[in-house]
Amino acid sequence: QGRQLLLSVLSETNRGDLDLVDRYDRYGDENLRARDRRHPAGDLVQVYNLSDAKRWVGADEIGLSNAVTDVLTGSSFDLDEGMSLMPYSSHWLVRSRS
Repeated sequence: QGRQLLLSVLSETNRGDLDLVDRYDRYGDENLRARDRRHPAGDLVQVYNLSDAKRWVGADEIGLSNAVTDVLTGSSFDLDEGMSLMPYSSHWLVRSRS
């Protein structure tokens, strides 16, 4: 049920957005999805774990490094080597402002 909900959100947020770049195939895992949203104020990377299991994703896979902010929660952290994704979680990441 959590997977279907996230998939429906992904399809809804895709409509008419010309600045959206899907990177679904980048991971080789159908349960891990990423999207890049280009914006003059700074690019946003959306990361989704569509499985019922915890998942690690490397910073190189996300395409960001160092200090990032999750705009959904407002929390900032150092991505360093990567991050752990809880089941059915989503994160919208931007580079933190200095």
